Amino acid sequence: MMRTPYLLTLTLALACTAKGDGSTTDETTTDPASEATSGNESTIDTPTTGPDTPTSTTGDTTTSDTTTGDTTTGDATTGGTEDAVCAALCAHEVECDSPFAESCLEDCAQARAIAAYPGEACLALQDEVFACQTATSCEELLDPGASPCEAENWAMISDACTSEQCDAYAARLLECNFIDEDWQISRAYECTYFVAEASLKSAACLEATEASIACVPGLTCEQIDAGTGCDAEKQAEDEACL
Repeated sequence: MMRTPYLLTLTLALACTAKGDGSTTDETTTDPASEATSGNESTIDTPTTGPDTPTSTTGDTTTSDTTTGDTTTGDATTGGTEDAVCAALCAHEVECDSPFAESCLEDCAQARAIAAYPGEACLALQDEVFACQTATSCEELLDPGASPCEAENWAMISDACTSEQCDAYAARLLECNFIDEDWQISRAYECTYFVAEASLKSAACLEATEASIACVPGLTCEQIDAGTGCDAEKQAEDEACL
């Protein structure tokens, strides 16, 4: 799968246009959290991926036999032990005749593996989302317009679910006036999710992606805006994550 280099998508995705006073605006989005929560109709609430909306999604980057460490996404097991969180959620989806029940175990395990990347605190927040979904009525679970677990989803957009590299990445975007302060944690969160997805692909892909993200804070604002710099890191990421 082709991966769009994040520096190339930066200007396009943020839609930053210079104003007369030298500041920038992001006219394509309105809510830091709305872009960081699932945009599809699946009841597995996972945030959109990538720093500044890259083109890959969780459905594009993994398959049922993808593994990361001891986690096997196809059967929602961790170290050979059945995952009770996913088992309970997916049993509820089956009970509610959800159209996503068939892929629920895989999707849930993948979401938990991504949430585990920044640490146990983030994984705990993800499990709270799933626990909330498990407790919802079938009507709420199947209604795409319902948001019964909105508070739990918002809670994930926090420093518990961001990495050191992505915190620095978002801070640099703020310094360059590409984002407002209100968007800083959301950008760091989206960035971390993007890197975490790389961890599901391979250790080499993760290492290269982390290095590529870590390179950005050392660039000038002009380089970031133009999508230049970090060429070696970007190339290494592309090669490792093919």
